[in-house]
Amino acid sequence: HDAVSINVIVIDASLNTDKTYDGIRVGPRMTGRFIGCHVWNRAASNRHRYGLNIETGGGGNEFVGCHFEGAWNANVGIFCSKNRFDDSCPFYAAWNGVNIYMGLTATLNTIRGQLDGPGSGRPASAGIVFGSIAGDFVADNYIDVQCIGQEAGNFVFTAYDGGNNRIRAKCYNTTAATISGTPAATDDLDIWIDGYGSGTRINNKIQRSSVPIGANATATWIFPYAFPAAPY
Repeated sequence: HDAVSINVIVIDASLNTDKTYDGIRVGPRMTGRFIGCHVWNRAASNRHRYGLNIETGGGGNEFVGCHFEGAWNANVGIFCSKNRFDDSCPFYAAWNGVNIYMGLTATLNTIRGQLDGPGSGRPASAGIVFGSIAGDFVADNYIDVQCIGQEAGNFVFTAYDGGNNRIRAKCYNTTAATISGTPAATDDLDIWIDGYGSGTRINNKIQRSSVPIGANATATWIFPYAFPAAPY
């Protein structure tokens, strides 16, 4: 614990067996700071599984100026609590479509930085995925990021979103991609998306619309996102 890793560069971590080994694997006995580290793959090489895998039971790690790219499952997998990524960290060139995957008990994490698009010819990538299998629980995280070209969804919300996540994002998409799935009612989203059409704002706490009503007529508008309590 309390280790400091500076300028560690990992290339082709899973060269022996494709999609099996991680660039940096942070186990449950490890807490520390990572500064200026870079995990990447050469184009024709086997893929590392995760560029960074922070395993369950661990947590409390800090990442400054670190680059994560080219991984198969996700560039970063977060499976524990209280990890911090500052805004100098980019996540990019996801090889099979996920930049950051949050699973198992992923709570109380702080994620800042830039989520960039996939490599040339690769599947469209998703920015941050909120779990996908039974046992995942993603809650109480603070996320403030810039998303560029996350055409599979800047954020992918699933049934494993435990709520109380605060998300702030500025996104740029070349397609109509926004978010995927439905956030938990207790999540707090303020997401601005540009680059396609006239721009979109997703704010589940401030939901507005304009509905024309003719004389002697009625109209109904259904809130696109559930409120944690009935609005008044």
